Amino acid sequence: MAIRYGNVSTATILQFLGPVFIIVCLAIQYRKLPRRIDVISLMTAVLGTILIVTNGKIGKLALSAAFCFGR
Repeated sequence: MAIRYGNVSTATILQFLGPVFIIVCLAIQYRKLPRRIDVISLMTAVLGTILIVTNGKIGKLALSAAFCFGR
């Protein structure tokens, strides 16, 4: 669906955010805070994704409405 409503590059970027969800889920499951390097990696991945999907303009998304809302 990401490729259908968006484009290949956006789908690839969102795919590589998978480790973010894995680290968060494991931290919750084991009731243990992630290591410092994991937190830094998470913050870098999320910040980089935000910059990419907004083209550096935080108030504006560079994704189509169909991609964001599934229409």
